[in-house]
Amino acid sequence: MILRDIKTGDPVKELKGHGGGIYGLALSRDDKTLCSSSGDKYIKVWEI
Repeated sequence: MILRDIKTGDPVKELKGHGGGIYGLALSRDDKTLCSSSGDKYIKVWEI
């Protein structure tokens, strides 16, 4: 999963760890934590 700058589209950070396609994303209110779910049947919590 690659996080991109919303204005430029440039890559900002790459998050590796899922073994399948990403099905869902949720961002915390303070924009510091991202949760993702994928086809590998795992939910991951990322500090961004």
